[in-house]
Amino acid sequence: MVRVVAGLGNPGAEYDETRHNIGYAILDCVAGRRGALWREQRWCKAAVAETNFGPAEGPRVPVWLLKPRTYMNHSGDALQAFCRDRGFNPEEILVVLDDVALPVGQLRVRKNGSSGGHNGLESIEERFGTREYPRMRCGVGAPRQDGALADFVLDRFRPEESPMVEDMIDRGSRAIEMACTLGLTAAMNEFNRRNDTGGGRI
Repeated sequence: MVRVVAGLGNPGAEYDETRHNIGYAILDCVAGRRGALWREQRWCKAAVAETNFGPAEGPRVPVWLLKPRTYMNHSGDALQAFCRDRGFNPEEILVVLDDVALPVGQLRVRKNGSSGGHNGLESIEERFGTREYPRMRCGVGAPRQDGALADFVLDRFRPEESPMVEDMIDRGSRAIEMACTLGLTAAMNEFNRRNDTGGGRI
């Protein structure tokens, strides 16, 4: 089961609401829905919030939400430090990140996979030495042919994209709750449908 959910992004107000920080936004939504409080932890260079998940009737287990403060290219440093201290294995981590290969609003939950050139995932793979950890890719669209990728992901969403982004944040938070409660397979079956905008209610 998922014990750690890491939302990738960059620290600092200048990066708020950018495409690269969709992982932060979704974890903020989860924390808000569950009344979990963020605390800056210098020892692992991350903001950490603790909550718990479980079936309506049955045991509940603690789950940690984590936002690395190391900047995207060094996300693995913070995640490895936290998991090594708490004794968590890669397969217990769900990483939430932006994906330019997916249209705005589309989600893809996977149990493993390649980095796809994403600097945050490359850092995590380097630190853990494996690709065998779950991830949820969140579609942020692709730049125009003449646009630079780095500039695109560090830019904010266009006003006309806002409804799709807000919906993705809501569905992403519910996908995390389902993954932590019923397992990754349940979340994959419910939220990986291409144009889902209303499923996944738990």
